Amino acid sequence: MTKKNQLLEDEITQQIQEARYVEPKPDKKRRGLFYKTIIFLVTLAILYSLLRRF
Repeated sequence: MTKKNQLLEDEITQQIQEARYVEPKPDKKRRGLFYKTIIFLVTLAILYSLLRRF
């Protein structure tokens, strides 16, 4: 019979845990200034084109 190698068992367990661990993705909730500017300008262009017809 072979002896149980506790260090080897611990290392294998640790490697399995590290392999299963998935680092969470950071949530980027803020939009950039460039994005907000583009949305604002497109909205203004649409409103201007709609109001110009009346």
